[in-house]
Amino acid sequence: WLRRSARRRARRLAGVSSCSSSDESIEEGCDGGNAAIKPIVKWQRQYPIVAARSCLSLSHSGTVICRGSTRSPRERECNRLYRVLNKLRRQQSMQQQQQHNDDDNTQTIENDKLVIDSFLPPGTGISIIDSVLARETRRRETSSCALVLEMTGNRRSGKTTTLVTIAARYVASTANSFFDDILECEGSTSMADKGKGDPNHRPTKRQRRHGTNVQPSQSVIEPRVVILDIDHCINPIKLMLAVREAVLRRFHETSVARKWIRELIANNNKQGGATGTTSMEEDSEAQLYDELSTREKTMIERSIVSCLGRINIVQPRDFTYLSLVATLEGLRQSLDNESKDSNQKQAPTLIMIDSMSTLDAATQYQESLPAAKGISDRNEFFRQLIRLRDSHEVAIIGTSLTMTGRCSIWEKIVTHRVSIERGSN
Repeated sequence: WLRRSARRRARRLAGVSSCSSSDESIEEGCDGGNAAIKPIVKWQRQYPIVAARSCLSLSHSGTVICRGSTRSPRERECNRLYRVLNKLRRQQSMQQQQQHNDDDNTQTIENDKLVIDSFLPPGTGISIIDSVLARETRRRETSSCALVLEMTGNRRSGKTTTLVTIAARYVASTANSFFDDILECEGSTSMADKGKGDPNHRPTKRQRRHGTNVQPSQSVIEPRVVILDIDHCINPIKLMLAVREAVLRRFHETSVARKWIRELIANNNKQGGATGTTSMEEDSEAQLYDELSTREKTMIERSIVSCLGRINIVQPRDFTYLSLVATLEGLRQSLDNESKDSNQKQAPTLIMIDSMSTLDAATQYQESLPAAKGISDRNEFFRQLIRLRDSHEVAIIGTSLTMTGRCSIWEKIVTHRVSIERGSN
């Protein structure tokens, strides 16, 4: 053991890749290029959760809101990503044996800010919603950090359009398809594929500890959006156009991050001594432009299809709360089964309730009947929302008319409220 430790230290000081030898390959279980990008790959697996918290300013489920944290959820995720970039930079400096001066350090910090802003979504893209979500959550007796936002306004004031825009922006911001190059690079250089059919291949340290059948950790499932369209006002065509616009906007925002990923992979291939030339060196500039444009079009189309597949619209046939209660119960059971099967952290599910005031007239009539208290199932609907909020990480956004006398249970769980008015122009 002492001799192996001395050899590893000598190779590290000499700048030689420690994974080139058989002893170090047993310890690390990966090649040089894969080890260099391992921190960003590990962070990228949790990207749907990180992007969801940054988009809707969602706090972690273990955070106590009564203490009043001075940092917003996006600032905390920025600090996490900044530490990952520093770790990558230290690994590269150890391999290259280079010391950066102060000017290079200042330029590196500016580049890191651009990369972080490109990775993390700035918000929903609606200034009034982002400003409300950035405020501190109201202090409640409960320690739940779930977001419950209510948008009130008169008819034809744009509440449904704002709801559709937030849904499109949320699924586009949490899409992991913009950074698939990292996972593809990792999968192509994994030691599991490299050791297949090799009789001299020895198990890694993780395989010796947990067994040879250990599977690599998978990415977090991208979050879903459930829209309860009570008044049947959601137009599928407008939803598709909103998702397309949100995906194109997010594709433009992540251009700096994708460029940084390509440069990181190219530097790791050079340091690892990869032989042969890449397609960027072989093809001409015109051919390279055509290839990149085709790849980008394919990525955008795949992202649009994936985002549309994660939006579920529920339109009840009868104007009662009974069907909505059954929908929430089925959603809770589905999330329970998913958490048991995957054994991973779930990305926050966004639940949207459009036109909550539509059922007020029927509810008041049913509750006014003699000996018919509770027949409307309105209180049961809000209790199901509370159970879903307490058992899983969800965000709830609802719209209603500017009316008084709302349900007391709903008034207790609302954390943010926005009033939308139609302009005179």
